[in-house]
Amino acid sequence: MSLTKINAIIQNPRKFDSTTAAKYPEIMPLNDAKLFVHNRAKTILENRDEKIIYDDEVKRVYRLLTMYFNQTPEFENEWLQFSDGRKIPYSFRKGVLLIGNSGRSKTFSFQYVFNAFCKAYNQNADYNLITAFDIENVAHTKGFAGLMRLSTEAGKRFVKNDSMYVDVYIDEIGIESKEVKNFGNSMKPIETILHERHELLFSGRRTHATSNYILSDFKRMYSARTYSRLFEMFNIIITSGDDLRIKFL
Repeated sequence: MSLTKINAIIQNPRKFDSTTAAKYPEIMPLNDAKLFVHNRAKTILENRDEKIIYDDEVKRVYRLLTMYFNQTPEFENEWLQFSDGRKIPYSFRKGVLLIGNSGRSKTFSFQYVFNAFCKAYNQNADYNLITAFDIENVAHTKGFAGLMRLSTEAGKRFVKNDSMYVDVYIDEIGIESKEVKNFGNSMKPIETILHERHELLFSGRRTHATSNYILSDFKRMYSARTYSRLFEMFNIIITSGDDLRIKFL
């Protein structure tokens, strides 16, 4: 998607409509979904002998993620807003890219909380987990063909006699080597995977990701083509605030 298209989306935000409602019916009342999410996070942290900590920013992000995975219609009335006031509306058709400072519960949320919610209540939104380092390692050892297999295999539901595809979650985008070699052939692993996953978006296979980097970093680290496609592939949720691991020690 070109930057011209991005600007067109920004200038013409849409609201939630009945077509989307038919494809993404709400799973349960939002308060029930919030209760599940809270209890899931609380249980995991108690097992680790850690406290559950919600500052206002964590509450905002968890509200958006709960609305998204619960398919609460009002999610599509939310948006990514730029400093100059421009907005890109959120959509259930896209995955989620959660970015911001380290220690803001990004990986924890996707790996343990919302993954559990999907497996229990919304298997249409179920997703498998891979890391940016996994992608880098496959590119280095198995080359382009390996990356194509990873893009496909990572999205399969690994249950006997069930080949249904699920979404994919990529953890820690940005920490990988931006270019690797496989038997002398250079490739850019994350960009390759994102371009492949972008094609799968049109058959209903979404991609989620987390990163400690911000949008200006993505623009610097990756090609203009990849940066442009982020806005088509992802509902970009930006979180801010201090590192909770340090702040509450």
